[in-house]
Amino acid sequence: MCNEDPAAGVRFGSGVEGAAGGGLGIVLDFDGTITDRDIGDKVIQRFAAAGWEEGLERLRSGEWSIGKLQRWEAERLPADRLAEMEAYALQIARIRPGLRELVDFADRHGIYVEVASAGFEFYVRAILKRDGFDDLKTAVPRVAFGDGPGSTQRPRLEFPAGLATCERVGLCKCERVWRLQREGRRTVFVGDGMSDYCVAEQADVVFARGSLARYCRERNIPHLIYEDFTQVLTLG
Repeated sequence: MCNEDPAAGVRFGSGVEGAAGGGLGIVLDFDGTITDRDIGDKVIQRFAAAGWEEGLERLRSGEWSIGKLQRWEAERLPADRLAEMEAYALQIARIRPGLRELVDFADRHGIYVEVASAGFEFYVRAILKRDGFDDLKTAVPRVAFGDGPGSTQRPRLEFPAGLATCERVGLCKCERVWRLQREGRRTVFVGDGMSDYCVAEQADVVFARGSLARYCRERNIPHLIYEDFTQVLTLG
């Protein structure tokens, strides 16, 4: 357990005025956080070209960063199976309970909410749209599949304009938190995995599960354990 309560003084029910620059900002990871499993991992395992495992082995050995692995995996996705990959992601994806209530509450109280993910835009946006969250702001890399089916171009990972990147994790989630803090907001981050380690040291309040919770415990980073978003909503 944590040795202090990082949520002291924070209440989701305080009627903050997000538009005025004060209040709260919530940044949510996607794979394994919004969803109950890592959808990107499942898509790679099912569709990536032979040899994709080499990248994962290099990450585990410390030779590669998450950012390097992302580019490696994106390049091995089949351009002519995009619809099939989206359909598979939709088939296996389940949203954790409480997200609808959290987002609705944030809307009522002017709390900014954003999804910041190391996953791929094509399945992140498809899942959010299916479950009625297509209005959620997202900061997610995308895979450029060249000219589509039959293209001789290798797919490549791209980051939309305005998204900061770093070699360690690809999308810089720290910058997503820092920009909210510069606006005068107290920040809440919710995550579960390796791409969340850096940002857990930057957010004002951290909700963690999985390997992120272990990381926080080992480094004495104050955090709160969650299993679904009903626990995030009852903060304070």
